[in-house]
Amino acid sequence: MVGRDEIMERDGRAEVGAGDPVRLQRRGRRTWVVLAWLLVGAAAVGAVVGDRGLREVWRRELELERTLAEAAALRQANRDLEAEIDWMSRDPRFAERVAREDLGMAKAGETVFIIADEGVGSNAPADRQADQSPFATDDDAGLDTGLAVE
Repeated sequence: MVGRDEIMERDGRAEVGAGDPVRLQRRGRRTWVVLAWLLVGAAAVGAVVGDRGLREVWRRELELERTLAEAAALRQANRDLEAEIDWMSRDPRFAERVAREDLGMAKAGETVFIIADEGVGSNAPADRQADQSPFATDDDAGLDTGLAVE
């Protein structure tokens, strides 16, 4: 009978207790446990850094939060603009201000004075500018543009 610590030679190598079936069974089980842990580790690494891993999920959640915050801000800006439009459409003072400042209009009987800074504006004489309305054309001033109108 061969002892447990007896040296056995197998395929030219010396092995201690190589023939012990319990030890061989433990070694095989240990190999499978190590392989299983390596597989679990690889799966965990893949779950964290893979295409659909946790890192990607966290990135997408952060992107979703930013998008939702931006959408909420845009909705609020839209409500503010709608309120401003409502106010503008109902306030006659606003319409009058736009007509005067942006369109150069005046009420009946009012005289509009246009004061131009020196060096600013057209090269036309100042008296011609004062006589014209802001919407006057060259034809209104009696200037010949060289175009025949039929």
